[in-house]
Amino acid sequence: MQPIVNNAKAGETVEVKVEDGYKAAVTDANGDIIAVITGTGTFTMPDSDVTIISEKIKPAPTVYYSVSADRFVTLSGTKYQAGDTVNYRVADFYEAVIYINGRASGSISGSGTFVMPSANVNIVSKIDEAAFAMHRAGVENSYVFSYDTDMSLIKTSSTRKKNDYVIVDLGKEYSGRAFTIYKGRKSTGTKITEGVLDADGRFTFEDAGYGKNYTLVIGD
Repeated sequence: MQPIVNNAKAGETVEVKVEDGYKAAVTDANGDIIAVITGTGTFTMPDSDVTIISEKIKPAPTVYYSVSADRFVTLSGTKYQAGDTVNYRVADFYEAVIYINGRASGSISGSGTFVMPSANVNIVSKIDEAAFAMHRAGVENSYVFSYDTDMSLIKTSSTRKKNDYVIVDLGKEYSGRAFTIYKGRKSTGTKITEGVLDADGRFTFEDAGYGKNYTLVIGD
């Protein structure tokens, strides 16, 4: 930074040029700041000498916000800056609510995008009963035979497959219970998947051509 003038009278306008990435503070003889200048700027000369001190401008820190969702919503990432585009896909027969700082902000379904706000986001899904009912008719039946650890039958549930998905529904009394699903009826030979039943005692899994009947064994 170079001084534009060495001698200036009180009341004159003085121009200052500051290098890129720096800022300059102009102070009078009492140490009071007259002006803070970036780039090219001016100040009015006081009735005293002035001191001009430059310092490097610190870049603003990059702020990232988190976005989370349950297993029925697929996201393109988990950390974003405000203004970024977030891609999502909600599983068939489900819809989801976007929560921003704990407040519902809108609902989504299918595939799409939304703009990341300057806050954390949580996405919670729930089954779309109406959409599921519309697809029930004419779709192949599947049966899930549920057993306890002693292989005593708990319940036989009939569901219908669409796009290779099967929905298990044991009711809220089984909420949070761990389980394993196998191919076939009362058979534990071919394991398909395992997990934990949701708050309604439900679980959705992909059929992937395993057939018509399934065995679900409840764990501890």
